[in-house]
Amino acid sequence: MTVYYPLSRINFGLKKITFLIAVLIPLLSFSQPTYDQSSTKSGMGVGSNSWSHTCSGSDGLLVVGATSENKSVTSVTYNTIPLTKGSSVVGGAAMEVSFWYLVNPPTGAHTVVVTQSGNADLYCGAVSFNGVDQGTPLGTFSTAKANSNAPSLNVTSTASDLAFAILGTIVSNPTPNASQTQTHEIGNTLYNASSTAPGAASVTMSYTMSSEDWVLIGVSIQAAAGLPIQLVNFNAVPARESVELSWSTASEKNNDYYTVERSAEGMTYSEVEKVDGAGNSSHNLFYDYFDFSPLKGLSYYRLKQTDFNGVSTYSFTVSVNIEPQFGETLSVFPNPSNGQDVSISIPDGEPQKDPILVVIRDLTGREAFIKVLPVYEDNNFVIARDVLEELNPGVYIISAASANEVYSKKLVISK
Repeated sequence: MTVYYPLSRINFGLKKITFLIAVLIPLLSFSQPTYDQSSTKSGMGVGSNSWSHTCSGSDGLLVVGATSENKSVTSVTYNTIPLTKGSSVVGGAAMEVSFWYLVNPPTGAHTVVVTQSGNADLYCGAVSFNGVDQGTPLGTFSTAKANSNAPSLNVTSTASDLAFAILGTIVSNPTPNASQTQTHEIGNTLYNASSTAPGAASVTMSYTMSSEDWVLIGVSIQAAAGLPIQLVNFNAVPARESVELSWSTASEKNNDYYTVERSAEGMTYSEVEKVDGAGNSSHNLFYDYFDFSPLKGLSYYRLKQTDFNGVSTYSFTVSVNIEPQFGETLSVFPNPSNGQDVSISIPDGEPQKDPILVVIRDLTGREAFIKVLPVYEDNNFVIARDVLEELNPGVYIISAASANEVYSKKLVISK
C-alpha cells in the first residue's frame, strides 16, 4: 500500500483548515446509464404525496413523474432539496402529467414530497439512475397527447444513452412495447408509469391500452463520459460552531481545484473557499474542509469542480442544520399566516438600525416576495405588509438578512 500526502494547508488567520490524505486503491468507474431503484405513492383527494425513496451508486439522476387531476404540481423535493421541472403537459379530462428531476441526488433513503395546487387525486413515481452525465443529464424533451388505445412518441438519443418516457392516463395497466423495460407503474383512478429503452437516433416509446385520454413525456438520459472526477461521497456535518465538509474521489483527471459553495435556500449559491485538486489521479483521495462561519439554521452546500481548461461541473447538494446559540432564531408571526401582514423578528447582539432584506421563495426557489424593509423601534423586527396579496396558499422559505447573518425559516400561507 502506498500512502500519498499531496496537500496540507492551514490558514489560522482566516480560521480555515484544509487537509488531504490519499490511499492507493483500485478504481471503479461507470460509463453507461443504469437503472437504480423505483418507488411509488398515490393519494385520493390530497394536496401532496410523500414517501421514502433510496438512491445508491454514483453519477446519479432522480426522476419523479406525477399524474394529477384538475390540479398542477407546484413543487417536488427530495431530502428537502428542490427538483427541477423538466416538462408538464395537460391532457384530456384536465389531467396533468409532469416530469421533475434532480442531478446527483444524495444517496441513502430520503423523503420525496410532491405538492400540488389543491386537493385532488395524485399518482406519483420516483426512478433513480446511475452513470448519468452530471453536466447535461437529459436530452431534448418530446411530448404527445391524444385519446386512443396506442400512446406513442419518438425520443431522440444516441446509442450510449437511455430513452425514457413517463405515461399518464386515466386507465389502469397499459402495456409497454416489447423493446421497453418498465421502471415503475401505479394506477387506480389515474395512472402514472415509466419505461426505458436502448438509445438510438430515434426511439419509439409506445404502449397499448383501452382507448382513453393519455399524455407521454419522453427524453434521453445521457451517459457519463470522460468526467474529470469520480466523486464517491460528499458530506456536511455540524462541528460545534462550524461545519465539516468531507468528500472523496475514486479518480481525477485534469482537476485544477474545487470551490466549496453555500446557499441559504438551496437555489442561489456563493463561494466559501477554493481547495486545490490533485490534477490527475487513479487512486482514492480524501478531502476535509471546515467552514468556521456557517449560516445559522438550515443551509446547503455543493462542490464546483474546475479543470485546467476552465470547465466546471457540480456535485449533488448536501444540507446541514446549525442550531442558533442562546435562543437565536428567526421569529415569524403569525405562522401559519392568514392575515395581510407578517411580523419578522431577527436576533442580533446589537439593535439593528439599517433596513433588512426580506425574501420569500417557494419550494422550487422562485422568488415570490422581495422587499427591503425598515426596522421598527430598534427592536430587530420588521413587518412585511400585504404578503397574502402576492402569495398563493402553500409552504415557503422566508429569509431575512441582518448586517451579520442570514436567517431562514419555513412559512405557511393559508387563506
